[in-house]
Amino acid sequence: MINNLYEKIGGNIFRALPDKWEKAWLDVCIYVPDVSLSLFGAYQRNSEIFYFDIDEIDGVEIFSDTDEAFYNLHNLMVRQCGKSWNKCRFELTSDGNFEIFYKYDEDFAYLNNLVDKLECFPSSEEILAIQTWEGLPDGVARSWKTPK
Repeated sequence: MINNLYEKIGGNIFRALPDKWEKAWLDVCIYVPDVSLSLFGAYQRNSEIFYFDIDEIDGVEIFSDTDEAFYNLHNLMVRQCGKSWNKCRFELTSDGNFEIFYKYDEDFAYLNNLVDKLECFPSSEEILAIQTWEGLPDGVARSWKTPK
């Protein structure tokens, strides 16, 4: 089952890319499991980075169902391994090899749990910092958290 999901995701990335590329990746942030996530695709060619939309092939919008594959992957990992994640990166090389990296970003999860309860929503700068692959660096103020 998990290999089928990996194959589907890798195939969808491959179809969305141009003819020439060396390495591609899809960064995923799960805001609410089974409800809301974001997909951000990029690829490298001749040491330059370009961006792509997983739901577009040659400028034509398609429905790749990649979001459903990531929801299914998340659910499968929680059920079978007891491991939850809210961010991952699926890396694919032009020779067909891939790696997938999972991360549970506590600050990202905490903010998502508070969205409906916040009187003062975090600034867009804080949100953008949290929505990166690395999450917030140590020492950055987390104004949405109650001071200890």
